[in-house]
Amino acid sequence: MKRFVLLFTIALSGCIESPLTKRCSSYEECPQLIDFYRYSAEEKAKARKRGSPVPVYKAQPIYPTEALVNHTEGYVIVEYLVNNNGDPVNLSIVESIPTGFFEEAAIEAAKHFKYEKSPQEYKNIRTKVSFKIDKDQPSNKEKFLGNL
Repeated sequence: MKRFVLLFTIALSGCIESPLTKRCSSYEECPQLIDFYRYSAEEKAKARKRGSPVPVYKAQPIYPTEALVNHTEGYVIVEYLVNNNGDPVNLSIVESIPTGFFEEAAIEAAKHFKYEKSPQEYKNIRTKVSFKIDKDQPSNKEKFLGNL
């Protein structure tokens, strides 16, 4: 009986959708993506030593549907100012490979990054926002569209 319960539990756990693999179209749908990556004490110490803003967390970008359907990967370099409250402002695109897919999603993710409050503002901060397809993503267009 214990084996049956264990096997049943394992089988069901494979059916549960992970919050990070769930297809999200907004941060309101998946608020867990906002606090996706928390920086360690070591990473914060390195930032302090460099005289950079001290990162607290960064948001996971929402993969654009068109790019996901076409299995397009890439990255965007976003530049911004970090204000006294630790919020990125005045965001702009420095580079985007390939162009036309990820810019909006990268800007939206970078808006949700958070840094420690500081008496000074930091200018010209650059962050690379990467878009890579997980191994768990569908392998063809039909499979993806069937899950929407």
